[in-house]
Parts: sequence; structure tokens; C-alpha cells
Amino acid sequence: MDRVLATRYGAAAADMIAERDYGKMVALKDNKIVYVPLADVSGKLKLVEPDNPMVIQAQNMGTSFGI
Repeated sequence: MDRVLATRYGAAAADMIAERDYGKMVALKDNKIVYVPLADVSGKLKLVEPDNPMVIQAQNMGTSFGI
């Protein structure tokens, strides 16, 4: 499932580049890919709990979070 999501993100980002639609990021909202202007997210902090299943999975795969 994670590979499918990564492919969806990558394809959407590539589409934005091909369309010269810059200044946005790809996000997932309600299981749909959306484009969010960087100005809407710049300077905002969104924390993830250390016991989040995705964090644990990433750590188990060897990802370092600098801790």
C-alpha cells in the first residue's frame, strides 16, 4: 500500500512539473491527491507522535530521525 501511495505522490508531482504548475505541494486528503499552495503550509509545524505506526515502521526499516 505504501508503494502505491508513493507512486501516487510521485505521479502527481510529475504532472505538476509537466504542467509548469509550481509553488504547490502534493498532499493526501480523504484518500485523494490534492495540491496545496506552499504559502498555505510554509512556516507551520505539524507534529507526529513517536508511537505513530508509520514512524515505528520507518524506524524498523532503518530510517533515522536524528534522535
